[in-house]
Amino acid sequence: MLESPVTADIFEIFGVKERENTYTRLLAYLLKASPGLCDRLIKHAFGSPVPPAAAFSIECQTGLDPENIPDLLLEVTGEAGKRWILFVESKVHAIEDGEQTTRYYAACVVGGVFLTLKGGAPRHGQVRGLAHKDLADWLDDHSADFAVNPMLQGAAAAYVARARVEPPIAGDDTRLKALLERRDGLIPRLAGAEAIAAACATKLPEW
Repeated sequence: MLESPVTADIFEIFGVKERENTYTRLLAYLLKASPGLCDRLIKHAFGSPVPPAAAFSIECQTGLDPENIPDLLLEVTGEAGKRWILFVESKVHAIEDGEQTTRYYAACVVGGVFLTLKGGAPRHGQVRGLAHKDLADWLDDHSADFAVNPMLQGAAAAYVARARVEPPIAGDDTRLKALLERRDGLIPRLAGAEAIAAACATKLPEW
């Protein structure tokens, strides 16, 4: 069913189905467009900013080695030639696969960010968690950097709007009908899956 042309965003218009990879590619382009956003991500990963960078390199689905391929790899080269490597693993409707963050951290030996809907803790203690809605706040702060490309600017705004849609909560008085309502978050039509499962497990009122 088509949305109204007045309200449909770029993801809806193009019928994007594979949201996780799409959001990762979008983040890569946003990082390329905004040195300030890069600095913020690096500071979040390492706890403090690295020295002034001479160059950034950002790639999607690039292997640290043949068996470890994170969603996004950010390489920073400092003025003295020192290199920092940061990986980002992004999830919207999946959980960490085994010891994913541990393997990636061991392979890159520097830092990592685990991007999820709720910002939950990754399995490796040195990898920092980050929620999509918190990333959306960062994008707002650096939105002027995305004006170099109206398409990029529009995609960033659409991502921010979707990241801020709260999924339904399965409370004691919640009816299943409310959990089945469409909510166009980062994973439309599936945003309530976790809540529906909780509702079924606790036998909440059906309607």
